[in-house]
Amino acid sequence: MKLRVAVLAVTASALCGCGGHAASSLSPAAEQSAASQAPVNTGQTTYICAGSTQATLLQWTDDNGSLSGTYTYSYMNGQAPDQQVSSDNGNLSGTLSGSAITLDIGLQQPMYGSLSGGTLTLNVPQSDGSYQPGTCTSGTLSAWNAVVGGFDNQASGANSAEVQASASASAAAAIGQAQQDLSSDVSQLEDDSSSLNTNTQLADDVNQMKTDYQTEENDWATEQSDNATSGNCSDGTVGADAGTVGADSGTVGADQGSLNADIASIQDDISGIQQNISNVNGDLSTLQSDGAAPQANTSAALSAGNTAIKSANSAVSWATGQGNAIVSTANSLATTAQNYANNC
Repeated sequence: MKLRVAVLAVTASALCGCGGHAASSLSPAAEQSAASQAPVNTGQTTYICAGSTQATLLQWTDDNGSLSGTYTYSYMNGQAPDQQVSSDNGNLSGTLSGSAITLDIGLQQPMYGSLSGGTLTLNVPQSDGSYQPGTCTSGTLSAWNAVVGGFDNQASGANSAEVQASASASAAAAIGQAQQDLSSDVSQLEDDSSSLNTNTQLADDVNQMKTDYQTEENDWATEQSDNATSGNCSDGTVGADAGTVGADSGTVGADQGSLNADIASIQDDISGIQQNISNVNGDLSTLQSDGAAPQANTSAALSAGNTAIKSANSAVSWATGQGNAIVSTANSLATTAQNYANNC
């Protein structure tokens, strides 16, 4: 199982190796409690090898130059917002002769160095076979707990900063999307309002009904003229003319069918614009709740939409009335023409 040790020296992780000890992720209180439980006796020596994100606690007793004790390695791992402080620990052994020291903490080979006063300097073997010097200083468990607590604070700060940055990015993205939606919905509202305002289909349908009714009136006049001609009543000409007038009335009725279909289409367009207005107002509400000012000019588009709806409703009402009146007149004329032929 991987085991790493660090010192505050030339490299960020000057002590590094492998061993059979477990790693754990601890809270600040648990980390400090674990460190505080390290063996303590009168003859124990304590050194702290501290780096920016990892540190090692070395503790041993000296029995005539034969060293035995433990080490604890604490380090920051993971990436914010899930960064945490973990620890490894195990036994150490070594020798001390004068200022020359050898320590074995489970690396591929022992570390050699010197111990002078309150400074421990070790030549740490690297994975490429080279050595790099690392320096540790004499310390206490309180100092070690402060180092580990600093790591925990650093991890908590990084996690909080990442959460805040992520929240800010999400909020900015939401506002950006809302602005984009608003621009799109305003454009759609403007386009649909313009299309509805320039739609003349209902007027065209009514004019077609008037034209076909005029044809019916002309055929009715022909029926009366043919009846005035001697013999036309008996030879069936007047009856045929009445049939033509009736067919004209049917054409006017078909025209009304087209008119009603276009009215339904216009009403769908009105519903579409009403939805567009609702969408724009929803976008504005979203931006307001996000504390952002709209970048699109909505007042003109909303005004145009409401005006288009009002005009279209008036056009539907007018066209419906016109269509009903023309059909009623056409049907009445067809009945008159048929009665005329029957009484010929």
